[in-house]
Amino acid sequence: MKSFWLSIGLFIALIMQGKAQVLIGQITDEEGRAIEGATIYIRETMQGTVADENGNFRIHLAAGDYSLEISALGYEKQLIEWEITEKEASLSVRLKPIRYMLKEVRVIGKGEDPAYYIMRNAIARAPYHRRKVKEYFSEVYSRGNFRIDNLPRILKWGKTGREVFDTIKGKTLLMESVMDIKFQSPNRYKRNILAFNTTIPEEIGPEKALNVVTSSIYDPDILGILSPLSPGAFSSYKFRLEDSYREGERMINKIEVQSKINNNRLWNGWIYIADEEWCVVGFDFSYNVKGFSAQMQVGFNEIAAAIFLPTSYNIAIGMDMMGLEGEAKYFSSVKYKELQIDTIQLTLATEDTSIRKRAVSKKEQKIRHKIQELSEKEDLTNRQAYELARLSQRLQEWSSSDSVSPYQIPLRRLKDSVTVDTMVTKRDSLYWQKIRTVPLLEEEIKSYEGRDSLRKFMEKVFGPPDTVPNKADMIFSKIMLGDTFALDNRKRVGLEVGGLWEIFPQYNVVDGLWIGQNVQLHIYMNKGKKISFGPSLYYGTARKTLLWKMNANWLYAPMSRGQWELDFGEMSEDYGHAGEGALFENSISSFFFQKLRKNFIRFYERRFIHLKHSIDIANGLTFAVEGQYERRDLLRNHISRKNIEPNDPVLEGGVDMPENTSLIAGIRLTYTPCYFFTVKNHQKQYERSAWPTFSIGYVRGLPTDATYTSRFERLDIGIKQNIKLGLFDSFSYSVNAGQFLSRKEIYFPDYMHFTTIGWVYSTDRFSEDFFLGEYYAWHTKDKWLRGAINYNSAFLLLKRLPFMQNMTFDEGIHGRYLWTPEIGNYMECGYSIGLQEYSRLGVFVGFNRHGYQEIKVRMALPLQVKEFKKIFQEYTK
Repeated sequence: MKSFWLSIGLFIALIMQGKAQVLIGQITDEEGRAIEGATIYIRETMQGTVADENGNFRIHLAAGDYSLEISALGYEKQLIEWEITEKEASLSVRLKPIRYMLKEVRVIGKGEDPAYYIMRNAIARAPYHRRKVKEYFSEVYSRGNFRIDNLPRILKWGKTGREVFDTIKGKTLLMESVMDIKFQSPNRYKRNILAFNTTIPEEIGPEKALNVVTSSIYDPDILGILSPLSPGAFSSYKFRLEDSYREGERMINKIEVQSKINNNRLWNGWIYIADEEWCVVGFDFSYNVKGFSAQMQVGFNEIAAAIFLPTSYNIAIGMDMMGLEGEAKYFSSVKYKELQIDTIQLTLATEDTSIRKRAVSKKEQKIRHKIQELSEKEDLTNRQAYELARLSQRLQEWSSSDSVSPYQIPLRRLKDSVTVDTMVTKRDSLYWQKIRTVPLLEEEIKSYEGRDSLRKFMEKVFGPPDTVPNKADMIFSKIMLGDTFALDNRKRVGLEVGGLWEIFPQYNVVDGLWIGQNVQLHIYMNKGKKISFGPSLYYGTARKTLLWKMNANWLYAPMSRGQWELDFGEMSEDYGHAGEGALFENSISSFFFQKLRKNFIRFYERRFIHLKHSIDIANGLTFAVEGQYERRDLLRNHISRKNIEPNDPVLEGGVDMPENTSLIAGIRLTYTPCYFFTVKNHQKQYERSAWPTFSIGYVRGLPTDATYTSRFERLDIGIKQNIKLGLFDSFSYSVNAGQFLSRKEIYFPDYMHFTTIGWVYSTDRFSEDFFLGEYYAWHTKDKWLRGAINYNSAFLLLKRLPFMQNMTFDEGIHGRYLWTPEIGNYMECGYSIGLQEYSRLGVFVGFNRHGYQEIKVRMALPLQVKEFKKIFQEYTK
């Protein structure tokens, strides 16, 4: 029976194979030179392919009549009508160079290059073109090969290193794949890997298949490199109209793109833009940094009326750095199977008919009016182009959103997914022969022929590859950082256990080494509701006492972020409440570097119960109310060594206190206008806003029966914002002011503290805290005004030097200000370099009311557990 069905299957396969024809061809110029990267597009099948370095291509088609578009950047497009009847048909095409006809030049301002007029219109309409296609379904064939010509000496050291190098030197290694891609506007891609093949002697999974097609020229960046059509492009690029030419009824503008600085996140090359429609019809970009070069050519075709989409990709890479020499090539051909145009998208010159079908807010009407006004302008300024792009993006988000709130970002816009077909690595040679759109080169054929022997050699040298990639990393990650373990089959109950990182959270000279663990039980209920509770239990080795805390959290209104929090326990507490990063730094300085910084944090014993409720009473408007009872007892050092100071805050600029109690209640309102959010698992999560965050808070110390009890009132207001200024720059600021309205009885933990940290800094506080002064120096029980500004840029001072422009660090300038009646005016300013939020190193100068105070170096490291986890998880992906 099994042989019967096998025979039937073979018979059907032979019939189908007989109906499939092969079109092979070569694209050359008038001199007969091959045109690598030329695009061959078949209108009837919406299929594109790219010619290889010999100008050759290969396409499987059913018998019939076809219209072929043959094009290459810099050459006239040819339209060829071709009937395929034979099993194998051949085609030879010679392309003529384009005859440019630079059109009448528009001179804007004082001799401005007309390219800027074109680019302003293209940038303004980029959001429109990005969303013009609502969905498509495509099949993509990709192939990449690379060759290693040299390795660094350290990798060639010893007999094994030389053997490996001699084996792979000059050999072509190959990877090819076939995938289906389902695109949903504006930027969601579902990839299904159908076939995967490689000669690389490592266990590389199909999910790592080559892929560059899930990016768009209309996105702010392409593969992490700033797009010339992104908002803010004029600050990073120069443009020049090189030529114009006609292609049918369209006028195409060839514009040279030049980066203003030499950086691997900026392109150079040419972009081709259709006049009047202001859409991209092709581009040829490259970048060169020290020891590394890359060139990307992308061919576009008109898939539907006025809809240009990429049909071919051709990428070449060269490497010559630190002893590593080699080159790589990559290409993809795209076949569009389904295409859905968003017919209700706003056209920038006419009214969107979809607005008649739904209620339109006054704000939306105002935006539409402004878009209409800007669209009718003959010559846009740079600022107007950016504004038109921003307004179009905003309006199209509203138009395409089916949510109740105009600020909800549909989750589908944020998610990509990859699936792998069960037959992905089992495709035979007949399948690959049929699917390839470019014939294998001679060296690629040899690569497949020598694949088995190369893998056997590598296994002999290094052992068999790990069949479960990253398994060791996953186990190590769970041991170090902990994990949540499901306690039932439905995963409705989970037990979260901290890893080794949380077994020894801190060391100080009062308690000694903390040894213990933090455990949380999570109960997941319907519609995103959640209950969490559990203990944190630690033993202080020097004080020989149990330090503990119980906490519980009830998320009862996920869409309004409504939750109750309850904490109670007995712990050692920092007088200044600086947080986890400061405690970690104190642990390091107390244990390892006593002569440098000693024990700068002072502790008191805190027996407490704390209750808090918070909820969004409107989008972006959060109301919180909390109360806390605390008994504060004095502590002494239980470790005595040379250079260790007594546990007295006065020695670090603080204030003594007697043992006391406090009963404190407070309310706070926080508001961020136009706060966009996503909904995941029925839970609201804020994402972004172009507006600052405003806050106002009131705290009151209520009297108790104790002899010493806190009695005060405090009011504060604040504003803060982090502004992204394009791909390379950001600016943040924060201002906070307040006053103690009354202070009948107040103790040091109740003061308003302005944190300053020592030589090591937690990166999450680098944008607000002070850099200089004693640890408890900046505090008040009266009134205050505090401000902070930060400007970070990839090109500020040092990075302006040509030989440093390709280095990965960024730069920042920082300012701090504090005024209190006790301190007077105090200012800090500084300069730092760093790796984004991961680490920073800077020099800072402080000035008090008398003038210059001090200058010191400060360093920022990811000291909090959440920061460490984030970096570790990214590293082990």
